[in-house]
Amino acid sequence: MTYREPYNGLPPYQPGSETSKAAAIAIAPSAATRRAQVLEFLRERGESGATNDEIVCRLGMMIQTVTARMRELVLRGAVVDSGERRLTRTGRPAVVWIAKESEGTSVSPAIHPQAG
Repeated sequence: MTYREPYNGLPPYQPGSETSKAAAIAIAPSAATRRAQVLEFLRERGESGATNDEIVCRLGMMIQTVTARMRELVLRGAVVDSGERRLTRTGRPAVVWIAKESEGTSVSPAIHPQAG
């Protein structure tokens, strides 16, 4: 399956919402860097993976930033649901994500920020 940018090259936003689209435009310059940070953390975790909450704690990002970058990584096929669940800090079960290459599959270089 070929990855197609579903939001015209912008980070994900809620269609029909001016404020959501404005936020996507504002975060666009740093989205690739944040996405790469999330992916690198998941690669480091290997088969143990991480929940969004664990990523927030480790990388110091806001949950909204993490979930948006995770959505992009899922759409690109770079991360997958491991099928496992772990409790968050609030005691709720959460998906444990793993980098797809942890399963022996390579990840497209398009997910890394461009130099320059």
